[in-house]
Amino acid sequence: MSPGARGKSEKPAPPQGGPGPERPDIFRYHDYREFLKDWFDFLKKMQPGFSLRMLAQQAELASGYLPMVLSGKRPLSAKALAKLALVLGFPKAERSYLEALVSLGTSDSQDARLEALERMKRFQSYRKLNPKEIEVYQYLTRWHYVAIREMAALPEFKADAAWIRERLKGRVSLKEIKEALEFLVQNGYLELRADGSVTPPDKNLDCLGGVYRVALAEFHREMFQLASDSIESTPSAERSIQGHTFALDEKGFDRAREILNEALSKIRALEEEGSGTDTVYHAELALFPLTTSDRRRNGK
Repeated sequence: MSPGARGKSEKPAPPQGGPGPERPDIFRYHDYREFLKDWFDFLKKMQPGFSLRMLAQQAELASGYLPMVLSGKRPLSAKALAKLALVLGFPKAERSYLEALVSLGTSDSQDARLEALERMKRFQSYRKLNPKEIEVYQYLTRWHYVAIREMAALPEFKADAAWIRERLKGRVSLKEIKEALEFLVQNGYLELRADGSVTPPDKNLDCLGGVYRVALAEFHREMFQLASDSIESTPSAERSIQGHTFALDEKGFDRAREILNEALSKIRALEEEGSGTDTVYHAELALFPLTTSDRRRNGK
């Protein structure tokens, strides 16, 4: 099994209500551009004569700036956000949430994106409206949750914290393992049988794009760290860490990525052969640049 079957980016369904335009609820959103598009559409319906040009003038922004932001050609800067939020008169909580949304969507730093998600999770309205996103985020950002779920497929598996801790390679406390078991059962990642045993049922991970991508990136970061730790903690006969450093152009990179995808598909097929299992492994195929090209540095 893989930790995440799919991630999707979609506009949240609008709340149901009576006639007339519905005020977009910002706490339903995971993409600041989608929110702004819906908010501006709402203002057009509520305020005759409203236009992006008029709004840009009030916020002291260039007339073409907001259309470029909405189309994805430019990110919304912190300075522009402050001006825009002031003109639109968002309450303090909504403004703070919007700031987190912008950070989630524009930051190049994984730590900054994680911090933005943590800020979003502090809002009760977000937690109430997005239980699925919170669930998937918790599952993917704790590597041992995924590992324990896969351990449940082992014939000798016992849903016992001490038994599990003895077999996990990474350092995880009994308390953390008990919390993981409770989470996995409550959210359907593990299924209780009548005899008290558990099994990992098939379960797709449905999560809105921004949250899913950040959580999955954190999952891979943890797995890379475990791979690094295995160099010291695991005999070479029980691990395989290989690499090759070489120069590529953009076309060569696309082909190399295809090869990695093909290799991973073949590795996934081993799971379905049913040849027996006794150990949980994780395969992490990586292809990443060690240099920056002149083309990228010059923005071409």
